Amino acid sequence: MRLSHANVVQVFDLGRVGGALFIAMEYVQGLDLATLLAWNRRRNAPVAVSVAGYVAAEVAKGLDHAHRRRDEQMRPLGIVHRDVSPQNVLLSYEGEVKVTDFGIAKARDIMGGDEDDEGVRSDGRISIRGKYAYLAPEQASGGATDARCDIFSLGIVMYEMLAGSNPFAAPTMFETLRRVRLAEHPPLELARPDVPKELAAIVARALAQKPEDRYPDAARLHDDLSPLSAPRASGSAPTRLRSAARLPGRSAPRPRWRCLRPTSRSTRTSRPGSCARRSRSPTRPTSRPPRPAPPPRPRCPPRAVGVASRAPWRSASTARSPRSCST
Repeated sequence: MRLSHANVVQVFDLGRVGGALFIAMEYVQGLDLATLLAWNRRRNAPVAVSVAGYVAAEVAKGLDHAHRRRDEQMRPLGIVHRDVSPQNVLLSYEGEVKVTDFGIAKARDIMGGDEDDEGVRSDGRISIRGKYAYLAPEQASGGATDARCDIFSLGIVMYEMLAGSNPFAAPTMFETLRRVRLAEHPPLELARPDVPKELAAIVARALAQKPEDRYPDAARLHDDLSPLSAPRASGSAPTRLRSAARLPGRSAPRPRWRCLRPTSRSTRTSRPGSCARRSRSPTRPTSRPPRPAPPPRPRCPPRAVGVASRAPWRSASTARSPRSCST
């Protein structure tokens, strides 16, 4: 199973070497959506509506490609991501949006069913895969999963981008699962009044409790989100995303050091065998002036040894010598 799409992180190879598993994936130079949302929360700066619509539309394109994937006999594989969250949405510095971590995604025909992977076990317990605050109601209840679960999770991501907080997050895991199963969340219009009514209706439909009330596929969701990410006077959504992805302080290069052996304690030069910082200014001195010599210390007079005492009962061998001078 290989997914080849512009909005999906490519997996080139996977295997085992010496008992350790490895996976070779595409490198995306940028950051994930969770980092961008955390940075905006600390500065109380919400994500622009056009940027949120563009990111959600690109994620919907990648999910639609995975949902419609077929094998060599043109049979649908039924791939479901089941972990759509801001941590698995990557934003490149060029304005690209890619979905990653299809590690828990399943193909029904390859895995051979859902009973052993996720759902209600024989002992009555429910096996859940994914992050609790980004699950669909049928996932939290142990029911069957399909492409509409990813649409519900994408609706949570859209709500978090626009409102700045997860609609189902709670202090405890049990309260979070209860909210997810009931699809209980505050309306988006109350969390952010400047959101257009069309976008609020799209998010409300994606967050419907019943799967039949949601979008039937991710392509329909992408079609409704595309007009909201059209170019505006302030710039297109990809352009604004490129500027938003380059957070202040992240693109600045770090100072470069070269670690070599020190030659002496008093001087540091840039020649081989020393440890010095690379100087970008041609007029910067590369060595330090020598330290001045310390002032000479006063010397004590020679100690008198064997001086006889005036007391007759003391001999020359027991006579005390004068005290040494102190400096």
